[in-house]
Amino acid sequence: MNWLDFGAALFGIAAAFLWFRSALAFPVMRTYWDLDGPPPDDHFGLALARAAEMNRWAALATGLSVFCVALKQAIDWWQG
Repeated sequence: MNWLDFGAALFGIAAAFLWFRSALAFPVMRTYWDLDGPPPDDHFGLALARAAEMNRWAALATGLSVFCVALKQAIDWWQG
């Protein structure tokens, strides 16, 4: 079951990388006085959306890593 160990390690590393990248410094948030909210090119809002997307992929990679570990344990238990 080396491929499951490899998959768990690969997905774990991917999750760590994605979470590290999503936690990097955000740009300075600007204050807006109009009632329409921030403009669509607001750097802080774009960075926040990008961080949320990276967190989504990191959570998926973590889930796949845990699935590989659990599947390996189940196969080892089943084979005795």
